[in-house]
Amino acid sequence: MNKKIFFLISLLSFLMLIILGMSNIFIEDIREVAISNNNIDSFNYHVLGEGSYKVLLPEDWIVEENYSNFDKELDVDFSNKQNIEGNIIILEGDLEEAIKLMLNEETGEMLRNSNEDWNIVELNKDNYINKYYIKQYSEGKVLIIKYSYKKGKVKNSMKVVFDKISNSFQ
Repeated sequence: MNKKIFFLISLLSFLMLIILGMSNIFIEDIREVAISNNNIDSFNYHVLGEGSYKVLLPEDWIVEENYSNFDKELDVDFSNKQNIEGNIIILEGDLEEAIKLMLNEETGEMLRNSNEDWNIVELNKDNYINKYYIKQYSEGKVLIIKYSYKKGKVKNSMKVVFDKISNSFQ
């Protein structure tokens, strides 16, 4: 009887490990499908801030650095030339101050959630959605990546692309 129980527990444990291993493979495949579903073929690293930073963006997106903002350590605009515009900013301050600043500048419905690394603030105003990925970048500095798009013009799977861009910032 003990051998049967030991065998069943061993078999179930082995099957659980297989399921966990396979789920990681499927999650990566789902991300790749979501990216291709948004007509993105490949990504390229863009070096920013005179070589201090880099970010992974779809290869056909336009990237422009703004050098006129002396109060920001980094200010970069990007666009897919159609529906999505965004920018990357590094500000002096802390996380909660940056979130309050954004909420004071814009009105609309706010959805706030957070994942492991990012606080995500989504503001719905009129017919546009502004999605902010915010995190404490270093001591006294906040990284903000903003994605702006018109409602209904971007697929729900675009969140996977936004996550990939945000998580690639170095």
